[in-house]
Amino acid sequence: MQRATGHWSVRGGDRALRLLGPPEITIAALSVLANAIPGAALFLYLQYVLPGSGHVAHANRAHAVMAVLFALYLIAVVVVAVLDGIRAFGPILRWLAEDRPATPDEQLRILHQPVSRALAAFSYWAAAAIVFGTAQALLGYPGRRVVAVVVGILLAAISVTTLTALLIERLLRPVVRHALAGSLPARPFGIRVLTRLLLSWAFGSGVPLVGLLLVLIDQPAGGLPNLALPVGLLCGAALLSGFTIITGAARAVADPLQTIRLALEQVEAGDLSVELPVDDGSEVGQLQAGVNRMVHGLRQRRQLEDLFGRYVGEEVADQALDRGLGLGGERAEATILFVDLIGSTAMAANLAPEEVVRTLNAYFAAVVDAVQGEGGWVNKFEGDGALCVFGPPGHRPDHAAAALRAACRLYAQVAKAAEAHPRLVAAVGISTGQVVAGTIGSTERFEYTVIGDPVNEAARLTDLAKGRDMRVLASRATVEAAGAEAGASPTGAAPADGQTAGGTTAGGALPAPWRPVGEVILRGRPHPTRLYAPVTTEVPAS
Repeated sequence: MQRATGHWSVRGGDRALRLLGPPEITIAALSVLANAIPGAALFLYLQYVLPGSGHVAHANRAHAVMAVLFALYLIAVVVVAVLDGIRAFGPILRWLAEDRPATPDEQLRILHQPVSRALAAFSYWAAAAIVFGTAQALLGYPGRRVVAVVVGILLAAISVTTLTALLIERLLRPVVRHALAGSLPARPFGIRVLTRLLLSWAFGSGVPLVGLLLVLIDQPAGGLPNLALPVGLLCGAALLSGFTIITGAARAVADPLQTIRLALEQVEAGDLSVELPVDDGSEVGQLQAGVNRMVHGLRQRRQLEDLFGRYVGEEVADQALDRGLGLGGERAEATILFVDLIGSTAMAANLAPEEVVRTLNAYFAAVVDAVQGEGGWVNKFEGDGALCVFGPPGHRPDHAAAALRAACRLYAQVAKAAEAHPRLVAAVGISTGQVVAGTIGSTERFEYTVIGDPVNEAARLTDLAKGRDMRVLASRATVEAAGAEAGASPTGAAPADGQTAGGTTAGGALPAPWRPVGEVILRGRPHPTRLYAPVTTEVPAS
């Protein structure tokens, strides 16, 4: 749709309709012409062609009176209709000029225009039926002719207002497309398929048949005695059969479309159990089958997303779906938690394979629950160990505090699981620092992971923790970043990253205090690492 000063170009398919002048006046004028031209033709037919038009005293005077009355009525209706059209289309044009999404009220106003313009046109025709029927009666025309004129005007009203609605709908289609670009109304609005087909039948077949019946009604006594009855019966049969057939044909299209619309509403609400019956071999059946194929594809996509999230973690899956993953990474501050099962070799040697699997599943369930409960994610399972990440992807300033809370929660949950699986004993190491987080591998096979010194340090701390009574160790960098050192006042110094002066981190309460338990030079590291262990494994409330 293109709108510029003085014209408005409406494109549909390969054709373009160019409206000259202000759009609101142009559309109103076209609507008036669509009614005025058939109105003039109908007046000439009813007044001068319809049998019985001369059966009145002073026929020439009556014709002249009716002609003047028609001209005056036409002028009045044209003025009223144009002004009403300008009033109706003015708000739509102002909305277009503002170049913004349509509000729900504006959407309904635009969608209602074809019907409202058709109803306005029908009111003009209905008034004409009253005016001209009364005039015919006052001029002395027979009663059956007055009835024929009134019914003829009303039949023409049905045809012409149908044409008006379809014309306005066609002209406004680019505007409707623009108005519905953001969202659809909550319920269907506009001319429904069933109504559209019935109106098309009425315009093309029903009205002409009724008009033929009117010719028979207005015959003088004794006229066409041999044809009136059979022609009347045939017209009546054609009306009844035509209405029945077109109603059935319309429902054959409208009912499946309604079913498809309701099914798509269920899909939009998240219900992917929809399965439409394919009960038609035409394009409608192809549409039903297409909806079923689409829903089947969505179910597969949901399953893949679920599996993807379970394999790589929901955070990584969300990032991959939103932004995609390319090879490479970026530097980030992170806290790494490494957990490893103690005595797994002896457990595998002494227990049946099924019992080993059950024990490992109970162990890893405790790991995942504790880590995810504090906002971290399990990057990978390595045999009987797990590498857990707090921080990337994304940015979480309280990653160190969250990891310390997760370590205490994990220690407690593994101890609880050990009541049913006595061989469950785990060690935990936590380290904080700069890592590279990203995708490594090849374009055919890759994984999202973190690489850096904190990963190695967490693994070494885990090995060291296996020989201690409290099998949880953290580096000094982690405890300082979390503000969790025993004896330190969270309000007595400047808060660490992610920590507030009131003793909480950006993501929740501070972890339980951690105390120093010595220094050690970890394997592969040149400088000693100061070790910390939790004073208690009780997890504070967030």
